[in-house]
Amino acid sequence: MKGKDIVIAGAGERGISLAKMLIAEGHNVTIIEQEGEVAEKVSDLDALIIRGNAASRTTQEKAYVKNADYFIAVTGSDEINIIACSLAKSENCKTFARVNSYDYITEPISTSELKKVGVDVAFCPDLLTAKHMANIISTTNMFNTSPIARGKVVVVDASVKEGSKTRGKSIKELKLPRGCNVVAVFRGDEVIIPHGETRVQENDRLLFLIEKGKDLQKVLASLGKLVGKPRQYPDERRISKVMVAGASRIGVHLCKLLEEKDFSIVLIEEDEKKCQKASEELKKTLIINGSYTDRELLLEEGIETADVFLALTEREEVNILTSIMARQYGARHSVALVDRPGLKTILEDVGIDVIISQRWVTVDAIMRYIHREDFESLSTLDQGDTHMVEVKVRKNCPFADKKLAKIKDFKSHNVIVAAIRRGEKIIIPRGEQKLEVGDQLILFTKSSSLGWIARNFRGREEKKKRKLFL
Repeated sequence: MKGKDIVIAGAGERGISLAKMLIAEGHNVTIIEQEGEVAEKVSDLDALIIRGNAASRTTQEKAYVKNADYFIAVTGSDEINIIACSLAKSENCKTFARVNSYDYITEPISTSELKKVGVDVAFCPDLLTAKHMANIISTTNMFNTSPIARGKVVVVDASVKEGSKTRGKSIKELKLPRGCNVVAVFRGDEVIIPHGETRVQENDRLLFLIEKGKDLQKVLASLGKLVGKPRQYPDERRISKVMVAGASRIGVHLCKLLEEKDFSIVLIEEDEKKCQKASEELKKTLIINGSYTDRELLLEEGIETADVFLALTEREEVNILTSIMARQYGARHSVALVDRPGLKTILEDVGIDVIISQRWVTVDAIMRYIHREDFESLSTLDQGDTHMVEVKVRKNCPFADKKLAKIKDFKSHNVIVAAIRRGEKIIIPRGEQKLEVGDQLILFTKSSSLGWIARNFRGREEKKKRKLFL
């Protein structure tokens, strides 16, 4: 995959995250930023930094937009993003825009609503986040099952505590049970793609991919003895009752989506005007005007019988506090909207099941769209430039009919084969496993290896546009 020329307008958190991943892939990145202090923060990146208004033709000329393959506008202004894309489109590059106002966009991702003004693909962060949450809630085992393997694998994690017998051992020395792989190691802010020689350290968080079969409980029990009880065990009970704190745009849209799936929904909002507005949009949701942290109110509305509690207010500290309280008062699961991925491990350790970052949901959607012709599917983890990729072994793949232990390129390119889908069968592989034509591989890797994966697995057949799964 040859490096592309990509211009990013906006050096906020989304812009920086995208730039880092695209630079790591080997693309030529230019960043346009109007604010001097913000531009200074990205000056250490291997990118051309242009100070100026992204919606100015003069600025775009300085950024060589005429040579760009992609123009990605993620500034904080919908209008600047749209105008900037309109100008860039006149130079015949593919344009992407972050657009959050319902005046312009009514879908999470739209390829038609702003097409006439030069936006090829528009992404709405609020709608994307609500859709992402609805998908999680609508999936059985929502906190553990990976949709990338059609629900046939389970994802759990466990932390290496002081005194753990796994501390200091290599992955191959752990002697993991069959049907289980370590696919990532979270060490502080770093995400490591592990191999047999990777040594486990105290306070590491290990991410396991496990085949969801009849031996699942035995595998989980073995992991418990080996590493310590995994933080998340699969829960087969169906999600029925949902409680939402915050009639924010995300909260209200999530309730709309859940109403279509016939959930029992309670929405709590402190602001009376927001309650009134929400009542005009929602038909089946019980809307309560009251404090998110009112213990008596939460108990009265049945927090102890809630299958999932979602804190979606516009204040992160409130989301964190109410999510913790919800678990203490009996909610089976809790979800918090927090846009600081660095807090993820800490917050999960204190009892919040899922931390969702709107920024990373948007970045993930853009990365999927950019790579929609390269892979069967792609997901970006929110703790770094780490990705879960699904590819198909085709006839001309250089690794077809080879055993994993013989394929040294995977290790040298920081790639681990986490699972193989062969027809309806899921295989958690070991070194002796041979790859067959037609296999669907689930890989964990870094941004720097995405191009290598695409070159070796895309095949020579005519490219087909893939549907983007949210």
